[in-house]
Amino acid sequence: MTNFRYTPFKKDQRGNILVFVLIFLTVVIGIAAMVIDIGMVFAVRADAQTAADAAALAGARKIIGMNSGETEAKINALLLARRNGFDNGQDGTTVSPTKDPTVLNWYRVDISQEVPSHFSKLFGIPSYTINVTATASFLSAIPMDISGGGEYGKNGVMTLSHFGPLAPHSYGDDISVKYMNDGRTNPDYDGLGFNYKVTVPSSYSYDQCMLEIFDPETWNIGNANNAGSTSVDEIRSPTSSCPETNHAPWYNYTVTRYQLFAPDDTPNNHQDDVLVAEATVTPDMRDGDMAWIVLENDKYGDAGASGEQEFFMWDVDKFGTGNYRLNVTTTSGSSENGYNLRAGPPPDEADWDWSGGRPDPVEVLETNDDFFDKTNGTNIEGAGMLGINFNASGTVDIALGYIPYWENQVNVWVDKFDTDVGAQSVYYYWKGSGETVGTGVLTGNDQTVIDQLTFDGGTPGDVLMARYQAGLQDTSVWSMWWDGDPIDGTARLRLVR
Repeated sequence: MTNFRYTPFKKDQRGNILVFVLIFLTVVIGIAAMVIDIGMVFAVRADAQTAADAAALAGARKIIGMNSGETEAKINALLLARRNGFDNGQDGTTVSPTKDPTVLNWYRVDISQEVPSHFSKLFGIPSYTINVTATASFLSAIPMDISGGGEYGKNGVMTLSHFGPLAPHSYGDDISVKYMNDGRTNPDYDGLGFNYKVTVPSSYSYDQCMLEIFDPETWNIGNANNAGSTSVDEIRSPTSSCPETNHAPWYNYTVTRYQLFAPDDTPNNHQDDVLVAEATVTPDMRDGDMAWIVLENDKYGDAGASGEQEFFMWDVDKFGTGNYRLNVTTTSGSSENGYNLRAGPPPDEADWDWSGGRPDPVEVLETNDDFFDKTNGTNIEGAGMLGINFNASGTVDIALGYIPYWENQVNVWVDKFDTDVGAQSVYYYWKGSGETVGTGVLTGNDQTVIDQLTFDGGTPGDVLMARYQAGLQDTSVWSMWWDGDPIDGTARLRLVR
């Protein structure tokens, strides 16, 4: 302390410090002001991106194929942008909707706007320019082979799969379950289940057609819990976070509804579909385990009295040839219903008496016989979406569908959910040439991965295949779409950029 000496500031030194403080405060205030302005710009940019997304989707809704509906598409896009606060030509805003000339069914919307600054103008920045873009596509579903590369009408390594609405989301079905694992509502659940396209061609030479379902109920002989060589259902408890667990009928056993609709001219509009047959299958229908079954038609009750057919068999002359729609929906329970499908003429049709609406003999209700007339011409495909389960470890080839010749670049999107149990690989190839066209990415548990395949113009038509190798009890949901012309009438919109 004896060496310490106090030295007071001189007046000129105190003035220098004041200058430094003022400069520092000016810089801090300037930075704060610019931060406020930039924050505002980011908020406007986020709003503009939302408007561009909505406008692109609205425009894409109006274009199918080259040079289709472009005027309506532009009107829709500009309208949606204006509704979201970005009016073309107003307040420094430019909205530019365009149909991509190089890719089928892609519609792009660019939005730019001059955003006036509030504080930054003090530093010579009068405004900021934002630029956002969004591209949407009108996607058509690609019909998917239900046999997994096997013979139509025969059971193989995989079967079709459908969980009950109270199953955990992570079990491998993101479409059928109501709740996520943490109890939140599943945003992809709509209660509409899976649709299949049952094709009865114009060359079909029989008067009647019959739909058979392998193992339509959710119950295993001996109460087995897992799928395997002697069972195709997986009995599972409801998710613990499900608020309906203690109120659901049948608890873990799943109830499944099958509905068959006649062909019509509006495949995208299901409101006007004509119901041909329907049946709700409960776990106590145990005769159907590991057997091909022709379900009784619940639509008419006592069919003999109404004159209508009592089973999933129908008069082709009455309903016509074409693409019938089979809808399969699980209405309660949490277990997995594994099943398979086939269609064709009833055995020994000439010996059947249809006069009372009920065929005789009725033994056709349960048939394990070989598929009658495999060459009858019918076919069944998943309408853009397929739930599958492996009953043994192995490899399946899924026919994504016939991709016709096109002039411009096209894209195929393959959405895969929960390809995880024993999954080894997935790749895509052309059936005709065997040429590999892309390698897919496998997902983790309770995850979705989208593979995008891009093909340049001029590629000849061929069937696009997916070869998937997975393990026993691997359940997954696949959906396949392309941005070319509609193939089977099932369509959706998607942001692609």
